[in-house]
Amino acid sequence: MKNFRAWWVAMLFVGAIVGAVVSGNVYRIRAEAGNDAAAPQDTFGLERRISSLEQRFYTIEMSINRLEQQSSMGARSAPSNNQREMELELLQNQIRSLQGQLSELGCGLAKLDERTLAASVRQSRSRSSSMSTDPCRLNPETPLMLPPRQ
Repeated sequence: MKNFRAWWVAMLFVGAIVGAVVSGNVYRIRAEAGNDAAAPQDTFGLERRISSLEQRFYTIEMSINRLEQQSSMGARSAPSNNQREMELELLQNQIRSLQGQLSELGCGLAKLDERTLAASVRQSRSRSSSMSTDPCRLNPETPLMLPPRQ
């Protein structure tokens, strides 16, 4: 986080310098365009701009400090790795359970599909292939075993 803060402060400082150089060039060009003679540099205006930039830097630095504090408070209140691992394991077990139930339901649908086929279609299927590759279609007359509702 300190590297991030240092990077932001450096970028803001570079931006301020670039802004000062650009505004100085614009001021010089306007002065040359307005007067043929060289106009004296307005030190009061420059001091005002510099103090304005300092105030902006201070405001930005305070915002960065506040963000750092909020992120550190958020890190402290986050659940521990052990708790996250337990939650992750629980979710993985629930997903495995749902996948098992889904495969059981798919097998039940395949059995129902075989049962609803016409006898002639079922006989032609059994003659064309000596063994079906789907274990759910091998013995469609077995009762369906649906998982209990939870």
